[in-house]
Amino acid sequence: MIKILLAPLLLTLSLNALELKELDNATLELTHKEAVEFCKTEKGWRLPTAKELFTLFTDHAYAIKNQDRNYWSSTLYKGSKDRAWQVLHPDRDTSPMPKSNKLLALCVKDTVPKEYDDHRFTVQKDKLIDDKHQKIFWQPLSRKEGRQKFTFGDAREHCQSLKLANHTWRLPTLNEFFNIVDFTRTKPALDKKIFKYTKFKYYWSGDFIEDYNNEAYVVGLKIGTVATNTRMGESFVRCVSDY
Repeated sequence: MIKILLAPLLLTLSLNALELKELDNATLELTHKEAVEFCKTEKGWRLPTAKELFTLFTDHAYAIKNQDRNYWSSTLYKGSKDRAWQVLHPDRDTSPMPKSNKLLALCVKDTVPKEYDDHRFTVQKDKLIDDKHQKIFWQPLSRKEGRQKFTFGDAREHCQSLKLANHTWRLPTLNEFFNIVDFTRTKPALDKKIFKYTKFKYYWSGDFIEDYNNEAYVVGLKIGTVATNTRMGESFVRCVSDY
């Protein structure tokens, strides 16, 4: 029934060899099960993972038809079999949502989903964490550094003034930080053997909301959510350096 109903209501886009399709009707929302079935209507199509959806909203926000709407991902929430992750376009707020809720669906074609790769990180002799996929280094934290919290401005200054391994350091972008989240883990949603002294709290990214000068994006590492914090509020910090 869903396949017959939805087929005429598709908007298909091609973005650098990646094909997308979404409902050309912002009022037609789906449960998570219906969203999965909608994407499987044609061979080769599937619901994107939370990280794929997040990256699409980061890199191709202009191409997505519906604004200020929540989209289903295929990523299931570890804490409950009845929940799956959703991403808000274009703000990219993420959280687990009951599968019975009705949200929009966007599908991707001919790509292989990969939630997480345990082999992407290497701890070097100088203890820098080499993120091979994103071609950046993550700061290794000491126990003391892991307890430090900063305002947004102080966090940026802290990274810029960091003297470590002769690298130039900065706050990670929101996309960089979200892409190291491991949805198979909680408390923290990271491999704590690699990312030692990680708190189950919010960490600053270097991204802020253009329309709201007092807010910036944070990543919550209890389960891997994305939210905002006032710039004068305090959050934890882990800096990055480019190759």
